[in-house]
Amino acid sequence: RQMCIRDSVIVGLISTINNSTDVTEKVFNQLTAINHIKKQSIENYFTERQGDMGVLIDIADSMQQQAFIKLSAINELKKSQVNDYFNNNKIQLENLANDKSTQLALNELINSFSNKPRWQSLLDKFDSDYKPLLSSFGWYDFFLISNQGTIVYSATRENDLGQVIPNDLKRSSLYQAFTLAKESELSDVQFGDFKPYEPSNNAPAAFVIKPIMVNGQRTGYVAYQQPLDKIDHILGNRQGMGETGESYLVGQDKLMRSDSYLNPKDYSVVASFAANNQINTKASEAALKGIKGTSVIMDYNNNPVVSSWDYIDLGSGVRWGIISEIDAVSYTHLRAHETVLDL
Repeated sequence: RQMCIRDSVIVGLISTINNSTDVTEKVFNQLTAINHIKKQSIENYFTERQGDMGVLIDIADSMQQQAFIKLSAINELKKSQVNDYFNNNKIQLENLANDKSTQLALNELINSFSNKPRWQSLLDKFDSDYKPLLSSFGWYDFFLISNQGTIVYSATRENDLGQVIPNDLKRSSLYQAFTLAKESELSDVQFGDFKPYEPSNNAPAAFVIKPIMVNGQRTGYVAYQQPLDKIDHILGNRQGMGETGESYLVGQDKLMRSDSYLNPKDYSVVASFAANNQINTKASEAALKGIKGTSVIMDYNNNPVVSSWDYIDLGSGVRWGIISEIDAVSYTHLRAHETVLDL
């Protein structure tokens, strides 16, 4: 009987062990299956996310290319407008230099300069002819100048009237333009880039000058003072650029040649010259080297922007960079929103 009890115990233990082994194998098999399912799910998830990322990258690349194309077109248009503006003004100045009445007026003013009452009366007389030029052509001032550089007529009559350019205005861009014109054997139009001009309260001023030729002899010069507002009007047209877009000009001294829309406090032309606030960006450096391009860069406010840049050669060795930019984050959000709406 004791043998029967022992055998029963042994059989029970064997059965329990066998059952336990079956359970363990089942658990292992279940866990393996679950693990495989989870693995597959994770792999599928990342495969899908990689696909989504590819779509997002394609969308981002597409938006970037659209931004480059759009800004390049805007920049090209503004460059054309600036060139047209200066070319038209040069033509007007050349017409005045070739006009007989201008040549006679210059000669009369020079001959009467030492007779102050007579000279003063001639100034009043010629105002009717030349003051309207300021509004017609958008000039700040118009000058008639002798061969020696004496300003014998000024439409605005600031304190440069009667001064001798090589003696009294050596630090001005009028002196630069006059020197280039005087030293050239040709009668080409010369340009003096913006610099502070003391007779205009040290406001930045640029000048364009043209020799007057009579019977092959140089008798003097006509010149005009370039205002800032006409250039600002061209660059300040922000149609199609959203809330964060702007176009602006930069001179070879890295100072502004048009007012900033985004930061006029520090980067208007006046503020830029007053505080020597320079534009040292990839766009300005490339443009002033005569290289045009587009890229996402950091702007003068240290913000990421989509930027398109080009250059304008104004003659007399003067080059300006012309740059159009829009905030990169704002543009991406705007285009992404438009893409969602399209979908």
